[in-house]
Amino acid sequence: MKNHFITEKFTLVPTSLYSENYLAEMFKLDKDEEIKSIGLDGYNATLAYAAKTAGDDAGKLPVVHALIQMLNEIPDHNRIVVHYCNSKKLLHIVAAEMENLLLANTYSCTHINTLLYFLTLVCQQVMFNPQITGINMAGKLEKNEEALLLQYFQKITYKD
Repeated sequence: MKNHFITEKFTLVPTSLYSENYLAEMFKLDKDEEIKSIGLDGYNATLAYAAKTAGDDAGKLPVVHALIQMLNEIPDHNRIVVHYCNSKKLLHIVAAEMENLLLANTYSCTHINTLLYFLTLVCQQVMFNPQITGINMAGKLEKNEEALLLQYFQKITYKD
């Protein structure tokens, strides 16, 4: 995750509908930001995002890109990858079923209960049964946080 930056300013667009002409309308940009995009191999989608033009994050990809790439390494039928940034209080979740990317979103998250809420909400939205769904976590959880999630989900696997 060192070569990625944390942002909630991104969207997925089906490749067949993608047009750079409409990118500026997607986000409210800060003065030091520009819109960039990258194709997502195997998902027939393009990730459009706001990127800094200077500073430590310039030239990096958003963390959601790394999470989507991690989906390819998971052999499960239903796959969820999660990243929580405590300093920015942002939760990123991506979900896929087989070869279909179903969801990539960011949520404001200030507590483990909020994380659990959004994970179960995502499972409901994409119709995954939490009791047979494993969570793939980019980063680490505290022992008590992990214990709480394991009451609802089959397993937690940590990814780098």
